[in-house]
Amino acid sequence: MQIRNALPSDAAAIANLHALNWRLGYRGMLSDDYLDHEVLAERMAVWQERMQADDAEQYVVVAEEDGRLLGFACAYGDADAEWGSYLDNLHVDPDFKGRNIGVKLMAEVAAWCRNTHPGRGLFLWVLEENRQARRFYDRMGGVKADEEMWSPPGGGNVPTLRYVWRDVDILLQRAAQ
Repeated sequence: MQIRNALPSDAAAIANLHALNWRLGYRGMLSDDYLDHEVLAERMAVWQERMQADDAEQYVVVAEEDGRLLGFACAYGDADAEWGSYLDNLHVDPDFKGRNIGVKLMAEVAAWCRNTHPGRGLFLWVLEENRQARRFYDRMGGVKADEEMWSPPGGGNVPTLRYVWRDVDILLQRAAQ
């Protein structure tokens, strides 16, 4: 397995994995109509735009093996004055969970944050009902900081939790264990 910077040509594979994970993981949290009929096109538009953007503060990495996308992460450097950089996406192919791909992707993002924005933290939002992801972030040393309602594509309101790493070295230490 290798981790590398994402390329514009990765947009479709990233969007497909993103849509798949939302369909599997967010059923009952997001609208069924959105997940069944709109998520792929909507995620495709998002990733086409992101991968064409010339944004020095956007960092997208992929994990791949034999040309197959195993996972990806997307972060925005120093996105919040209080919390630091924002990990907007972390997704691993369900067929490859349990191989520490998420850990390696988070470590890659943490190292980028440390190098590009020294002394700043990292944060993310996770759906409150996404217990599997929350257990992972707890193991990685994340601390729940606050709650907010998210208005997802497809409508509705979903409770989310902010997880923070005030010091990304804590995340790097957890990833090395």
